[in-house]
Amino acid sequence: MQQHPATASSLTRNWRTLRLFNIFRIILAATLFGLTLFITTNTTIQSIYSELFQNISLLFLLFSVLSAIAIHKQWPRFSTQVYLYAIVDIIAITALTHSLSSGDGPLEILLIITIIGTALLLPERGAIIIASIASLALLGERSYTQLLEQASVNYTQAGLLGATFFATALLSTTLNRRLRESEQLAEQRGIDLANLAQLNQHVIQLLQSGVLVIDNSCRIRLINQTALQLLGNAGKSTKLSQLPHELQQHYQRWIEKKQQPDSNIKIAENGIEISSYFKQLGSQPEHGSIIFLEDSSDLAQQVQHLKLASLGRLTASIAHEIRNPLGAISHAAQLLDESPALEQEDKRLIEIISNHSNRMNTIIESILQLSRREQFNPTTIAIDEWLTTFIDELVASNHIDPSNILIHIKTSQTTITMDPTHLYQVVSNLCNNAIRHSRNHSENPKVELHFGLTPASEYPYLDVEDHGPGIAAADAQHIFEPFYTTENSGTGLGLYIARELCECNHAKLDYIVSDTGARFRITFSNPDIIQQRL
Repeated sequence: MQQHPATASSLTRNWRTLRLFNIFRIILAATLFGLTLFITTNTTIQSIYSELFQNISLLFLLFSVLSAIAIHKQWPRFSTQVYLYAIVDIIAITALTHSLSSGDGPLEILLIITIIGTALLLPERGAIIIASIASLALLGERSYTQLLEQASVNYTQAGLLGATFFATALLSTTLNRRLRESEQLAEQRGIDLANLAQLNQHVIQLLQSGVLVIDNSCRIRLINQTALQLLGNAGKSTKLSQLPHELQQHYQRWIEKKQQPDSNIKIAENGIEISSYFKQLGSQPEHGSIIFLEDSSDLAQQVQHLKLASLGRLTASIAHEIRNPLGAISHAAQLLDESPALEQEDKRLIEIISNHSNRMNTIIESILQLSRREQFNPTTIAIDEWLTTFIDELVASNHIDPSNILIHIKTSQTTITMDPTHLYQVVSNLCNNAIRHSRNHSENPKVELHFGLTPASEYPYLDVEDHGPGIAAADAQHIFEPFYTTENSGTGLGLYIARELCECNHAKLDYIVSDTGARFRITFSNPDIIQQRL
């Protein structure tokens, strides 16, 4: 049967106490026996010790040594050994007292030590039993001396010693009980504190926020797994001075002015932008500080979900309030167009109505489509094969020469992680825009696609570059805003939806200034990070 941890710990402690008590017994027996061997020149002392004293002390010493072996092997059981050793000690000390020529002496006081040792090792009842045996042994020795040896004895002294034995047993057991209760309480508190510390450690490690605990010497006392992932190799440091320089500056500014940072920190190693927040531990600055780190892309993702949730509610109203009347207008225009009595000017007005109705319907479809993009299915894609297939479809759908589009693969690592449907929609939108703006470019290629790895983080990216007039600086600041367009026929939602789809897949879509035309870059996320955020 498996023992409770507390019971096993108490039993181990009891065996250790018994071992120490037995060492005292060995020292006592050796001292008594040694006196009989080495003190031979003093005739007064020699006359006190008889041959019986020497034999008893030798047997007592041998038994104590054998007891050490039994305690080491823990056999027989603990309580049996304690009772046995206490009774043997009582018999040995009583016999040694009787062997003295004076018939009584200071050796009887040693029985008190035996009772105290027993009270520390046995319950209260066991200590009382040993005190009773010691008292009876003392009275028995006095009676034996008086009846058989016809010697005078002092029963008063024996009675007082017996009372002392019982008082010692009761007092020792009371003190031992209180000591054990205090020890158990301290042990339980220690277990509770250890469990609480382990629970805190577990909770901290599972936090989605990065956590660093800094002491007043700027040494890192604790860092969780999220912080290690956000900081990269710098997270393995043991000092604040080894962390990114911008984070050190933010921390120093907070220490001096209690000013929280207002800008993000970009980790060059993995390309992650993190925001930091500082908090003092305890009431005094010397107690240390705690640093919270957040992945800015996670915050952007949360904002994205909120936007999509709001957009979903908005599109429900649009579908009901706008789409139905729009359908009625479009259907009425079609019916009017079929009338044979219409003049040419009227047909032109009907055409305008139909065109704008279709445009409004396209806008509504785009918004409805975006609101359904909360869930995505990340898949590992071999980009070289995917681009080949995509370009074939793009060339066929736009009826252009394949030489108009050129692909550049700049790395041997050609795998990305993204929802294939979303990837097709984003790249298709960028390529169609590039083809449309490069029509006036007389040379080939008109559109170029570049795939490679970013120098700092080695994240995969895909650039779509055209050879058109480019985008004006004033317009470049607004191209990702919804409904912003520079063309009369555009809806202003294409690039906005493309960026939103990228953010759904933990990727980024950015505009890069180029001398040859417009250049858009899709920076894909690390596949491991995507799996952690799912």
